[in-house]
This record gives sequence, C-alpha cells and structure tokens, in this order.
Amino acid sequence: MTKKTSKKIILILCLTLYTLVYFCRSNLSAVLDKMMFQFHIGPAKAGLIGSVFFWTYAMGQIISGYLADKANPKKLIFYGMTAAMLSNLVVGTANSYILVLVMWGVNGLCLSLIWPSTFRILMNWFSTEEYGMISVYISLPTTLGYMVAVCGLRIIGNVFHWRLAFYIPAALVFCFLFIWKKFLVVAPDEEEKVELARDSTASTDFAKATPISRLIVTYGLIFIGIAAIVQGLIKESISLFGPSILSETSKAMGENVVSLLFVLIPLLGTVGIMFTGWLIKKFKNDVFAPLFLIFALAFLFSLGLSKTGEMFWPTIVLLSLLMAVICGANAILTVYIPTTFVKFQKSAQISGLLNFLVYMGAVAGGLSTGYAKEHFGFSGIYLFFAILSILGLFAILIWKRRYQKL
Repeated sequence: MTKKTSKKIILILCLTLYTLVYFCRSNLSAVLDKMMFQFHIGPAKAGLIGSVFFWTYAMGQIISGYLADKANPKKLIFYGMTAAMLSNLVVGTANSYILVLVMWGVNGLCLSLIWPSTFRILMNWFSTEEYGMISVYISLPTTLGYMVAVCGLRIIGNVFHWRLAFYIPAALVFCFLFIWKKFLVVAPDEEEKVELARDSTASTDFAKATPISRLIVTYGLIFIGIAAIVQGLIKESISLFGPSILSETSKAMGENVVSLLFVLIPLLGTVGIMFTGWLIKKFKNDVFAPLFLIFALAFLFSLGLSKTGEMFWPTIVLLSLLMAVICGANAILTVYIPTTFVKFQKSAQISGLLNFLVYMGAVAGGLSTGYAKEHFGFSGIYLFFAILSILGLFAILIWKRRYQKL
C-alpha cells in the first residue's frame, strides 16, 4: 500500500468516523418531538437532555485532549464509539425520561473522546502543507453529517418509529468498528513517514518542558479561546432558534416548506467551510486575514438581520450567510490553529481545549440568546450577535500580536 493510498484510506476512515459521531448525537434532535409525546414531557425537560449532552461533551474534551496525546488514539476511539453505541441502544429501548437523561449525558462523555484522538491521527499522517485541506474536509461532517442525520432519521422516525433513530446509528457504528480496527493505522511506518512540522521544530525535551498554561498565556491562546466561545455561541444559537425564527417570519408558507428551506442554513455552512479552505490557501496558510474577514462579515450579516424585521427571504439569506462564515471560523479555530502546535506535542490538547470553549459558548448561547429574544425580540438576538462578532474581531487582533512569538 503506497503512502498516497494510505493517506486516502486514513482520511476516508476519519471522515466516516466523524460523520457517525454526528449520527449518534443529532438523532435526538431528529425525533425529540416524538420522544416528548412518548415520555409526556414539555420543552423544558426536553431541552435539558440536550443541555446535559453539551455539558458532558464539553467537559470531556479537556480529559480526552490530554489522553489523546498520551494514549493510543485508535483504542480511545474504539472504546469511545463502542460506549456511544451502547448508550444509543439504551436510549432506544428506554421507557423512562430519567434513563434517557442520564444515558444521553453518558453519550456526550463517550463521544468527547473522538475528536482529539482523530485530530492526532490526522496530524501523524499529513504534512503542514496539507493542514489547510484537512481542516476543510474533516469539518464537513459538522454540517453535512448533521443535515443528513437530522433529515434522514426524522423521515425514518415519521414512517416507522422514533426508536429506530437510535438503533440505526448504533448498528452503523457496530459495522464500522470492525473496519476501523482492521484498517486504521495510527501513524506511518518508517519507510512511509510523513515529513511533519515537528521535523524542523523544538526538541522533545523542550516540548515536554512547555506546559499548556504557557501556550494559553504566552502565545495568546486565551484570545483564540474568546473567539471560539463567540463562534460556538452564535453557531449553536442559530441551530437552536433558526427554525422558530423562520416560522415566525413566514406568513403564507406552510410549515413543511419552511422546514425544507431551513436546509439552506447547513448547506451554506458547508459552502462556508469550503470557502474558508480557499481563503487559507489564498493567504498561504496565514489564518489572520481569513479570521478577521470572517468575523467582520459576521458583524455585517448580524447587523443586516437586525434591519430585516419580518421579511422572510432577507432573513433566511442573511441567516444562512451568517452560518456559512461561522462554520468557516469553526474549521480554523478547532482544526487548523491546533496544527500549529504540533512541535509542542500538545496539538490534540489544544484542539480539545478549543472544542471545550466552543461548547461552553453553545451552553451559554441557549440562555443568553433566549433572554435576548424574550426581552428584545429577534432583532435583539441579531444585535447580540453583532456585539459578539466585534468581540471576536478584537480577540483576533490581539492574538495576532501575541502569536508573533510562536
């Protein structure tokens, strides 16, 4: 097996893996209304299930980022996906709301093992020149995987039974784990070894002597963390309130038509990721300009949304464009930037930390965006997004100065 063929297999395996991760977490959203009817619960209790997932997933990122740099990432992923598969099976058979609540929290903890370990495997196989391309490809499941999972599993749940939305992802994971165990190679052998950035970087002793706290402060990662929180808050708030925004701004259109048009938002999110890859290449792997442009556009789109009022088409267009640039930011913040820390042998930890902050932003987004909507309407949400975008802009500008030391 040639090096080129090996790298293709690794990328396909990682893409399939991360798509299955979204099948194992987005399935709840696909059939949540049916579960509410089954368990006789209201929106508050239903929302708590999702909140518990975000909390455990976010907290697990810190632990899994450390483990991915220390343990065998292939085994961590195998164990994490096996536990997630079992969690989905239990939820699918559950007849108790409390059991669903607990097991979905367990599911979040299990799935948190996946990303940092996947990231480390990709860093073993691909060179610095390929990081931009990798950051684009591995980010696609966050939009396409989400869209296919929600739409496909919802149709199945409508035609057959909501429990299949948990059984099917579990069955797919079960089959995939056999392929993963047989074909996944954590790193190239000596003959195929990729010339990674670590070849021209600091020694192992220096890397071990550089604590992650120093990277956070001295190298300005604290400001990237602020941008990650902003990105996570805006992205998940759109995912949460997007359908209700479109429903309230549509007049003559039916609910099914509005639901179909909502697909435009994750679709343009995918376009945004691809556009970000082009920007990274255009600026020769310099992420300052792309990030600055992304947050500037996010500010303009948010400001434009605050002026659209009850107009449906301007709202869906601008909301989709906002989602596009925010998804692009996610690809840079959680995938590309951590690759620059390969020489410190802490790239998986950095990626896990930034993912943790993204999901902390997601947790805060549900509360703060809900408050803004309740007191100021949808225009209040958009102005809130605009303020956050400015905060992201300033954080990126400050990080540019700090980053010069890296």
